[in-house]
Amino acid sequence: MQLEDLYLSTFRCYHETRFPFTEGVNIIIGPNGAGKTTILEAIHLLSLTRSFRTHDDRHLVERGNTSYIIRGQIRDQEKKSLLQNTFMIGGGKKISVDGITLRSKKEMLGRFPVVIMVPEDLELARGPDSLRRAFIDRVLAVTDKKYLNELLKYRRLLKQRNAALRQVTGSDYSAATIWDTAFADCAYAIWRIRADFFGEYRSIFSSAWSQQRPEISASIEYLPVEYENATAVREAMERSVEVDLYTRRTNIGPHRDRIGFILDGKKLRYYGSLGEQKLFIITLKIAEARYLETVLGTAPVLLLDDLLATLDAERSHRVIAELADAYQTIISTTATDNFGQGWETAFKPNRISLPVEREVCPV
Repeated sequence: MQLEDLYLSTFRCYHETRFPFTEGVNIIIGPNGAGKTTILEAIHLLSLTRSFRTHDDRHLVERGNTSYIIRGQIRDQEKKSLLQNTFMIGGGKKISVDGITLRSKKEMLGRFPVVIMVPEDLELARGPDSLRRAFIDRVLAVTDKKYLNELLKYRRLLKQRNAALRQVTGSDYSAATIWDTAFADCAYAIWRIRADFFGEYRSIFSSAWSQQRPEISASIEYLPVEYENATAVREAMERSVEVDLYTRRTNIGPHRDRIGFILDGKKLRYYGSLGEQKLFIITLKIAEARYLETVLGTAPVLLLDDLLATLDAERSHRVIAELADAYQTIISTTATDNFGQGWETAFKPNRISLPVEREVCPV
């Protein structure tokens, strides 16, 4: 998969701008506030129909305007497609492929896969399990339509059940448990898919890590509560109902799964240095790219937002070399000093330089 051309109209600080991209390495270089991350944000929005910086599309519209347009020309082998995402304040969002409007955002997932690496991804290593669950959910939502449907259904059931638990008064809690059969079926389906996914993903991650730091071990732990079938899940929920009533929330289900990142036998979040945490997350994303390519049958586009800043030059050069060899890679940066000696000769990047004098791009 390759992005050949990106057109932005009244999107954040870009009134009307077009960016050409090539195979291999593309470097977007400019000072802070010049709009580098905004370009990656627009590409991400074309792929996943949403920004990774805000949940409110109104914040993406250029000041003084009421709508935006993002248009991307992509190529998968010899087939070209034109993707477009438009939004109008008060009118909502419309997504189209080759001029045909899609009925739902779900139809876009997997058509133009991207893997994005941003500084905030370090929280995957340092933050709570909910962030790691969200990462896994996003990967599976792109590659497995059944999982996406089960996940959306599960979230609705969980919201309804928790709301009912908060409204229980006295000893009658039947209104809170009417969801339990459907909830248990959905929970068990999600656990099965996650278990299969981790079995494959751990192997891909291990292979990718061995190419980065073979002298030290690293792994991903998936620690769900295991049940034989959906009936066993429902029975566990019945045993947990008093705890649920006390806490006013559902305490059994995939939303409680724990996912651990382990480095040299220890938890990365407590014992890994900043450089080790960053390298672990970069490797996690390399594994994501390989997984997407395996399942979807096409290589994703990689987006790196200043993620190499704290790696030494040798390791940065090695990461870029590995990515550029297999994927179209778009990197935003303020400087290329730490990319390693001779990197331009080695990678022959397409360089997009952003002017200093433009209006600071709002976040």
